[in-house]
Amino acid sequence: GTSTSTADSEEEGADQQTTIYTRDSVIFVIMILWNGGQYEHCIQTLTFAIQEFKQIKGRLLELRASCHMALRNFKACNEDLEEALAVEPVNVDNHSTLGNVYYALHQAQDALHHFKAFVEVAHLDSRTLPNAYYALSILTLQSAPSGATKKKSHQALKQTAILKDAQDYFKKAENADQRFKELYGVPTGFNEIKKTAVQAFQIRTADRNGLISTDSTPALLEASEILKKSFKSPGIASCANCGRPDNVANDTRLPDQKPKPLLKCAKCNKVAYCSRPCQINHWNASHKTNCKK
Repeated sequence: GTSTSTADSEEEGADQQTTIYTRDSVIFVIMILWNGGQYEHCIQTLTFAIQEFKQIKGRLLELRASCHMALRNFKACNEDLEEALAVEPVNVDNHSTLGNVYYALHQAQDALHHFKAFVEVAHLDSRTLPNAYYALSILTLQSAPSGATKKKSHQALKQTAILKDAQDYFKKAENADQRFKELYGVPTGFNEIKKTAVQAFQIRTADRNGLISTDSTPALLEASEILKKSFKSPGIASCANCGRPDNVANDTRLPDQKPKPLLKCAKCNKVAYCSRPCQINHWNASHKTNCKK
């Protein structure tokens, strides 16, 4: 029953005071719902607030994106974060969040775009800066072309340039990590992105004959091929309707049980879904006209 309308008043500033009070009441309700894990109800209230309170639209979109993320609706999460960036470009942390979401969905190009946008303007002491550089090193390395046979061919030169860029990103990540530790006395943590980057750039110096080699190219190319396999098609790596990367049935399965895969479209085998309702929604919305085309 919350309303943003104001009663007629002869007192100067009465309308403004009433509006501020109403806005704060709605935000208070939003925070109660968010902290209580009532994400679906929180989304409903946030949708109302986004329409009513334009002056804080960017922040409200970020909150709604976090609710969508908690519900594993990554498609809606990304849409809200992209809109929040359009409303408030100054909030560069949204680039980092979008980069992480796109990385998790194996959408390498979108992840690259947002991580690059983040590191260009991020504060040098940011806790998330090392993670962005580690992610960029991985994403760049996996984009290296394969099978360059001639040393001075266009493909070989491109391959060399990409490997150098990947190594530069990894070095920047290590420097940013060390800087943060020296400033605050604690490390930034060891997540999956950092673990993957460290494994990829731990250069093995011995060749097949056991001889020591100073050329890091073979080891980096081997890591690049491994990374290529992990970045699958986005249509298969996530639900085509909501963006969720796994089957909803896994939410109720025990940790020792084998997780259920996404449900692939039996006709075209090109898209997959996290649940039967998502499959029906996507079919009615667009896939029935695109299937097998």
